[in-house]
Amino acid sequence: MKKFFVLLLPVLIFLSCSQGKKDGQGNRTVTTEQPAATSDNQKPDMTFKPQGLSELTPNANVPKNEDGKKESPRKFYDAGVRKYKANQYAQGIAEFDRYIEMRSDNSRAYYNRGFGYYHLQMYNEARADFKKAVELNPDDSTSHLYLGLIKYFTEDYGGAIEADDYIIKTWPQYGTAYYNRGIAKGQLKDFEGAVDDFNKAIDIDPNSKKALYNRGLARFFMRDTISACKDWQEAKNLGSSQAVKALNIYCK
Repeated sequence: MKKFFVLLLPVLIFLSCSQGKKDGQGNRTVTTEQPAATSDNQKPDMTFKPQGLSELTPNANVPKNEDGKKESPRKFYDAGVRKYKANQYAQGIAEFDRYIEMRSDNSRAYYNRGFGYYHLQMYNEARADFKKAVELNPDDSTSHLYLGLIKYFTEDYGGAIEADDYIIKTWPQYGTAYYNRGIAKGQLKDFEGAVDDFNKAIDIDPNSKKALYNRGLARFFMRDTISACKDWQEAKNLGSSQAVKALNIYCK
């Protein structure tokens, strides 16, 4: 499968753009002209990317005096949270290792350790911890979400869609799951399906500039430049820098 990503993933190279023009009779036609040469920092990111929960603070809801033990495991849990807040994921994982050695029944500890592995792109280890978290707490929607993200970042887009299907069936108002499923469909070039999912994500959160930008992206690849530009204008109004770049190049 052709790979699509920048940074952590390979680059999607967009070879031509579709722009609406009017013929001599005033009818709008579709052409496939190359845009004018533009520096890299002015180009929009024309790739589909899922939304994780990087802003999520690891759950620190752990009793302070667990089981009356002389050396409470709570201190290792708290230390792991502090390390994560300082972006020291390897050190944070080590703290959660020590906590889990003493308390292996806490689903949040497995989630938090998986959170660290995920940020280090150690996806096999992260997958194992998120699965354990779900085993201990089937209602842990966040661990389910990350299991889907791991499938996405290992290029199992069909598996990512199945994971999001489960989340949506179980938690139908989980807007991020619709967004991520739309992203996976975009990677599979199911742009109509992607638009449907972005529509739902926007219904749940009308101020989602990422969903608006990516709906515009899907519509752009469907050669519906007029609708794409409308979406990008809305995303721009909400503060999307990528939408500004897209408007400057494709919506003149």
